[in-house]
Amino acid sequence: MPFLIFFLFAGMAALCYSRFPRTELRVHFEPLPNQKNSWPLARVALVNYDASRDSLECRMLSSIEDISRQGIHLPATRIKAILKQEMDALEKRCSSFAEAGRQTITYPGTKWCGDSDNAANYSDLGPLEADKCCRDHDHCDGILSGETKYNLTNEGMFTLLNCECEEALDNCFKETARNETDAFHKLLTVVLRLIYFELYSPKCYVLTCDNSTEPNCVGEWRDGYEDA
Repeated sequence: MPFLIFFLFAGMAALCYSRFPRTELRVHFEPLPNQKNSWPLARVALVNYDASRDSLECRMLSSIEDISRQGIHLPATRIKAILKQEMDALEKRCSSFAEAGRQTITYPGTKWCGDSDNAANYSDLGPLEADKCCRDHDHCDGILSGETKYNLTNEGMFTLLNCECEEALDNCFKETARNETDAFHKLLTVVLRLIYFELYSPKCYVLTCDNSTEPNCVGEWRDGYEDA
């Protein structure tokens, strides 16, 4: 009898689990034409599914507010970067739930954080303190897509930066979030870092230079600044 009760309980638990929807955030990064900075253009889909992996609901997220609101409550294992083909197929499936396309995003409260900037000049900053981090990052040493520099060729789709620039950006985001007193601004800064360093996770390069009057620097790729 105890075994029968156990199997009945296990069966009911499995049935309940199969009907309980789970949520994932799927993200794909792609470049804009002639893009010079390293921020990726992102398409983001929110997918609810059951244990059989059948999609119950799907919608594209078109604003950083939506992305922040959904992403901050999900564990990292449920936020996944996917390939272009996967996102194209997912976007078609989502079309019955919402109309959405590729989003060019400059993050709220900033003029420099995003795949393009809308600052009038170097001193033009948004109210979000993290905008200073992005401004410095945008003016950092980098290798454009298809460009050869420091004996390295960037064969990827995005601009890749010196590892020192990536480390400086990460430290700036962390310090800004730690010191931020506005809860929403803190949330936006945390999500900015999550998107760039945890999902996008760009590789970077380190330089070895001689000590001549005109240094001849040679670069070497790294998977991330922590690997430098």
